[in-house]
Amino acid sequence: MIGPKLFFALVVASITLPVVARAEPAAITAPSFADLESSFAVSGALTQATAALSLSLAPATPLATAQTRLTQAGARCWPDHHKPDLVKCLYHQYDLSDGAADDIRWMVALHSYGELLHDFTVTREVDRHGGA
Repeated sequence: MIGPKLFFALVVASITLPVVARAEPAAITAPSFADLESSFAVSGALTQATAALSLSLAPATPLATAQTRLTQAGARCWPDHHKPDLVKCLYHQYDLSDGAADDIRWMVALHSYGELLHDFTVTREVDRHGGA
């Protein structure tokens, strides 16, 4: 025979366990642009950076969520006033590691359909100033 305390504990556990099982999934974050730049310096492949970003910028992601993820990764985002379906996100890094002064810019263009992300493009540009 079950005592009242054990019965109460079983009832509480049966009520709370399903709640724990329905916990929110972990937030999907974009890789930091500093990490993308470090990887790019080794591989030189923009396609790898695009693939890494695509994990957090899937089609139909709410546009505001995509912008938040890129902002958390180190970019600054703003809407294109001439194209309402476009948001630009820029990450800028100043680098002296190879003896030259480099301005490195990653631009992610978010193309939307209404309030949802349709797709995105990634570009990387480097302006060298002086050097060894």
